[in-house]
Amino acid sequence: MGIVVDTPATLVTLNTPLTVDSNYDASKMWLSVAVLILTATMLAIKVPGAPLVGILFGTIVAWSECWAKKDDSAFNYPVGACNPAQNATLLEDAGCFCYAPTKVAEAAQIENTAGVFQWNAVYDGGFWVAVFTFLYTDILDSSGTFFAVAKRAGYVDKYGNLPKGNANMAYVSDAVATMVGSALGTSTVTTYIESSAGVVDGGRTGLTAVTVGLWFALAIPFAPLLSKIPPLASGPILSIVGGLMMKNIENFEWSDVEEALPAFACLVMIPLTYNIAYGIIAGTMMWIIMQV
Repeated sequence: MGIVVDTPATLVTLNTPLTVDSNYDASKMWLSVAVLILTATMLAIKVPGAPLVGILFGTIVAWSECWAKKDDSAFNYPVGACNPAQNATLLEDAGCFCYAPTKVAEAAQIENTAGVFQWNAVYDGGFWVAVFTFLYTDILDSSGTFFAVAKRAGYVDKYGNLPKGNANMAYVSDAVATMVGSALGTSTVTTYIESSAGVVDGGRTGLTAVTVGLWFALAIPFAPLLSKIPPLASGPILSIVGGLMMKNIENFEWSDVEEALPAFACLVMIPLTYNIAYGIIAGTMMWIIMQV
């Protein structure tokens, strides 16, 4: 969304000034805020498909402005790298661009990635380090997502656990997707917290995932179009989903230090390290240390 940027002094800070005349990124920030407010309002009045409407709104505005102004677009990315004083050459040198599709569809090219294995890598120690890194990251990321989404959907028992059969099938599905994805040239295909967007909009069964999967398959030829959805349209939706997922922390016993501190370590480390696995590890280690 561009609202928060990095700074050497405090690591992160508000992207000031907030006026369009004084800050080139302000246009992106305010459109993101508009998408956020629009989507939140529609969710509050229970409009079906509110997140999709919010994404469409932000995308149409950004595309239209980019087509109309081209190099003079107010929505150039990356954040902090572009300004209106740059000519076309300087913008290109800075890697600046605005999100707008130049074509709607194209044939998928998979021959350069599918089935391209390097079997001699199994004799390299670095290969096995990578394998185990992906393994524990995938397991912990998937576990965190499974429990968060299942709890939001109301599928956990009174102890907060998934039914055994359902949990097993969820892990099998994730494992199969990981192997198939790797064979096709992308790794790692795993379960993502964005699944909670479907739960928020009423999805409760595997039919939701199957439907989404079919739409993803149909979307493959339209990658040139869909890949141009700008962060200012999708970022606010992820923020809203994250806010809705905070419902899951209400059952923590925050007055109990042995439960509160590990939970806090987990919650803080996930966004600060950009990794669910690291957050779970931090919380687990904190709990073990406190027990010892």
